[in-house]
Amino acid sequence: MLGINRHGNQSAIKPVIGRIKTLLKRKRKSESGELTTALGFLIRFMAEYEEIRYLFDWLKSNKWDFLFEMEKRWIIKNIKSL
Repeated sequence: MLGINRHGNQSAIKPVIGRIKTLLKRKRKSESGELTTALGFLIRFMAEYEEIRYLFDWLKSNKWDFLFEMEKRWIIKNIKSL
């Protein structure tokens, strides 16, 4: 995820969204930073891609309880529309 975040372009959007959904299938036991790294990558393209806005809405409405407090604070800080 760090490599995609640093060097990726729009072609990585779908795989990153897929990885986020995989990470959040179940409650996780420990924080790794991978989720916030992936979300940080997606934010760069959020204005142009509706599927990214849908992902953030999905996180807020369906997976909010699966997020760690640090991740919730990160989302609130970086996405003003939440």
